Amino acid sequence: LEVQGGATAAAVLLPIHGSYGLLALGPLGPEYAATGFLMGVFAAVLGNLLSVLAGDRGPLGTGPSAALTLLVPPLLVQLLASPVLRAGGAAPDIATVLALLGLAVAGAGALQWLLGQLHWGSVMRYVPYPVHGGFMIGVGGLVVLAMLPMALGLPSGRRLWELELSAVRSLAPLVALVSAAVALGVQRWRPQWPALLLGLLAGVALHHALAAAGAAQHLGPVLGPVIFTWPGASVPQRLADPALWAALPAVAAPLGQFALAAALTGAMQALLASSMVTTLTGVRRDGDLLLRTQGLSGVAGGLLGLMPAAGSIASTAVALRAGGRGTLSRVAHGLGLLLVLSLGVGLAQYLAMAAVAGVFVVVSW
Repeated sequence: LEVQGGATAAAVLLPIHGSYGLLALGPLGPEYAATGFLMGVFAAVLGNLLSVLAGDRGPLGTGPSAALTLLVPPLLVQLLASPVLRAGGAAPDIATVLALLGLAVAGAGALQWLLGQLHWGSVMRYVPYPVHGGFMIGVGGLVVLAMLPMALGLPSGRRLWELELSAVRSLAPLVALVSAAVALGVQRWRPQWPALLLGLLAGVALHHALAAAGAAQHLGPVLGPVIFTWPGASVPQRLADPALWAALPAVAAPLGQFALAAALTGAMQALLASSMVTTLTGVRRDGDLLLRTQGLSGVAGGLLGLMPAAGSIASTAVALRAGGRGTLSRVAHGLGLLLVLSLGVGLAQYLAMAAVAGVFVVVSW
């Protein structure tokens, strides 16, 4: 049951993890959609495996989240506009931008580890539920706004105020609506089934059926070719470049703001997910240990070029419903993601962006 629970979470959540990466790297343009997809998946892989190696135990799954993901695009926009990265008016080097993002993610992990050392694991449990509820309502609204251009058939990264009605693909909203409707219907009538995955598959199937019927010009883009490779392969080498460190003081403020926000958001999210595990299993967890292990995982993930991840209610709930109630389920989740990705990387390129948008409306709800 432990392996079954983790494997089920991997199969169900792989496109969801990857879609968070799409949203995170949106400001870089549609040519980085595949990189973002891999970045989200590998963040979940590394987060699950490294937190176990760091000493955390139990079924608490790790992965990207809406709250953490929405912190990334504003940072990327600031880095892309930074004069120090646009020497001579040239476009900034994207590898340098991703290396700075990785450095900020590593900084967030270090701050989260420090929170654990300072015993904030118990302090943050006293955040009132209305505060968290209001925060998550805001996050949900922002996710809908970020996904709306994709639901209209526009490339990822397009902003609402840049919207041109002539560019809207008329059938893309239908694909998004079907994805959302199927996911909501499954949640309502068959709650034990993987609603988000089925909604995504329904939208993708409709997209390609309409394309086969000759309506391709009225549909939005698909993910495109995905190569099974580490998405941040150039980040460690770029972090060793003295030129990057010379530019660091000029962008220290946005990097520090991101690190602090990601550390606090990730800590609150992990502790709330841990509280859910305690409620369902009756096993109380050490909040300080959780923050330290998640922090160490974040440091490693950032230095390896991944996006932020933290203890995830969605990942944990899927594994628990499938029978995963121990550490082995989390290991199976991480390794299962690698296996499913390696087997399905050729199919991922057909992922319809409008279907992803429809599913994320349900996630936001």
